[in-house]
Amino acid sequence: MAKVKTIIVFGGTGFIGYHVCKRAVKKNFKVFSVSKKPPKIKRKIKGVKYLFFDITKYTNFKKIENSFNIVVNASGYGKHLKGSSGLKLFNSHRKGFDNILKNFKNKKIEKFIQIGSSFEYKENNFPLKESNKTKPKSYYGKAKLLITKNLLNLYKKNKFPVTILRIFQAYGPMQDNNRLIPYVISGLKKNKKIFLSEGNQIRDFCYIDDIVNAIFLSIRNKSSNGRILNIGSGEGINIINLVSKIHNLIRKGEFYFNRRKLHHGESKIIIPDITLSKKILKWRPKIKLNIGLKKTIASK
Repeated sequence: MAKVKTIIVFGGTGFIGYHVCKRAVKKNFKVFSVSKKPPKIKRKIKGVKYLFFDITKYTNFKKIENSFNIVVNASGYGKHLKGSSGLKLFNSHRKGFDNILKNFKNKKIEKFIQIGSSFEYKENNFPLKESNKTKPKSYYGKAKLLITKNLLNLYKKNKFPVTILRIFQAYGPMQDNNRLIPYVISGLKKNKKIFLSEGNQIRDFCYIDDIVNAIFLSIRNKSSNGRILNIGSGEGINIINLVSKIHNLIRKGEFYFNRRKLHHGESKIIIPDITLSKKILKWRPKIKLNIGLKKTIASK
C-alpha cells in the first residue's frame, strides 16, 4: 500500500491555495494549510488541517510539527501598492518567504512549488517567454522576483527541488471580488453600475482548474526542477471585450470605462508563451474563456 503523501500549502485559505487544498484532499493527500486568518466559511474544506500564524515571525513555525513531502507557497497579498505601503508589502513577502525557506531548505522534501507572477517580467508587447528580461514595476512584482532568484540559486547550489510557476490572471469560483472578473460578475448580477479603467489593456485569463492541474503535474515532474514555467491560457483578450462577454452572459447591470486609474505598475499587454509548460509538464489549458466565465457566473 502506497504511503500517504503530506502537503503543506502556505496561503491555503486564499484563492489559489484553497483550490490546491481541495484538489489535494480529493487525491487523498494529508493536507495542511497555513494562513494568518481562518478561511471564510465557504472556503473551509473538510479534511484540511488548518494552522493560523504570521509567517513573517520565525518562532511561529514551531506550530508545524509534521514532516512534509510537498510544499506549496501561495502566500502573500497580490496588491499593487506604492510608497510606504508597497515597501511594507515587499518586506512582508520577503520575510515570510525567508522563514518558509529557512524551515524547509535542509529537510528532505520531494517538491517545493512557488506560485510566481506575470508581474515579474519587464513590460513587453510580445508573448512573454520565461527567458524574457525581468524588471517589475510594482513592489509586488519585485518581491516575487526576489523570491524566484533565491530559489533558483538554491537549486543551482543544492539541487533544491523547486519549480516556479508564473501565473497569468487566475480566475474562477471562490475568487474574491477585489479581482476584475468576480468584481464585474458580482456587480452586474446585482444590476449595478460597474466603473472600470480605460479597458484597452490586453490580458490572459486562466481558469483555476487548469492552474491546479499544472501545479499537480509539477509536483510529480522532476524535469521541472529548477525551472520557471509560465501558466496561462496563451490567449490575450482586450478588457473591453472581456467585460462585454460577461455582460452578454448576465444581461443585467451597466459598465463604464475610463472611470478608474490603472493600477500602479500595470502593463498594457500581459500575454504568456506557454510552450515550455506544454513541453515539460505535458500540460495545456483545457477550459476556454466562455466556459470558464459561465462556470464562474454560475458559482456566484
